[in-house]
Amino acid sequence: MHTQVVKPSGSSREGLYFVLTTAVVIAVAAICIMHRTRVEPEKILFEYQISGYKDLNSFKQGTFVALYTAAMEIDAAHDNNEGTWLSVKDLQERFMPPFAHDRAWAMSGKLIWTQKILNKNMIHATAYLGKPSISDISGCFLLVLLHDHNTEIGEPEHDEEPFKIWYSNKIDVDFPEMLSVRSLAIMGWKEVIPYTGDDEMKRIKG
Repeated sequence: MHTQVVKPSGSSREGLYFVLTTAVVIAVAAICIMHRTRVEPEKILFEYQISGYKDLNSFKQGTFVALYTAAMEIDAAHDNNEGTWLSVKDLQERFMPPFAHDRAWAMSGKLIWTQKILNKNMIHATAYLGKPSISDISGCFLLVLLHDHNTEIGEPEHDEEPFKIWYSNKIDVDFPEMLSVRSLAIMGWKEVIPYTGDDEMKRIKG
């Protein structure tokens, strides 16, 4: 019986190939992780602004979300009704939160709403002030809407958002005489900033 030992050829070369393959796999995995890592976008707020999700409790958030939804409907109704603003009574008759006296309204401080219309020439503006009946639940909310009908056809209707929502921790405030950002900020009102659809997409997908 004849026995012959066959030695592997180029064992050092096979080890080198293994090391290179492992390095390539690690490098590809690292690149994939870097590209798929999600960074949460952070809202940059000015001193006169607060976050609708971080700076408000659950009851105030409920009012804010309802007011944000109502603002879009009020804005659309203004376009469809030849520049007429919906009154507080109109909103209550439509059972539109947070104006409707429903269970959510009662739990959120029973805000009493009043309206001021400040139309001037082709610039239409209105504001809705909500003052709480239960002071230890909520402060005051102010919804300000603006339409500039001086714009030409084909140009954007608004230079910025058609409405803004403001909040004050004070429970007994007068209706502001001026509705500009500067005047409201000086008076201590805080603009409530939500996440927009684009912000949410960035936050979810990274």
